Amino acid sequence: MGLTEIYVLYVMCMYMANLCQFHHLTFVTKYSRVPSEEIALLRYDAMMEIGREPLMFDTKWSELIWTAFKKQAQKLWIKIIIGNALPDHVHIVVASNDKPISEIVQKLKGYTSYVYNHAFKHKGPVWAVWYSDTYLDNEKHLENAVEYIKNNHLKHQSQSYYVRWESI
Repeated sequence: MGLTEIYVLYVMCMYMANLCQFHHLTFVTKYSRVPSEEIALLRYDAMMEIGREPLMFDTKWSELIWTAFKKQAQKLWIKIIIGNALPDHVHIVVASNDKPISEIVQKLKGYTSYVYNHAFKHKGPVWAVWYSDTYLDNEKHLENAVEYIKNNHLKHQSQSYYVRWESI
């Protein structure tokens, strides 16, 4: 998706009856190895989980989770603008109206956990408790978040794969 499409979506959303809010969300898998400075910033209680193996996903998971994200987004009446999945974390930009972001996160993480556990016969938590939410309050912030997500796999060159999802 180019910046022109993002701008059109931004303008359309802002001028609709219900003003739109954009959020850049990041979810990490349970016991993910997140850098300590991010842990401190995000108030993630990692000290209790040191030494545990992180849940790592493969490309089969990525397609399944994208389908689950889209299905849940429809139920919540939100739009996922772009997403990027790596083995131990996911970035997405969502557009919503007046629904609290905590409710959106709870429903997205809950449903995708259910789908993952059911499909892969996994038991227990899939996602870490914490999440990162950056409110994108103008067009430039939205453009920056989309570009960051598009290129996030380059930051994690040691990762074995990435899958980028886009919608409009």
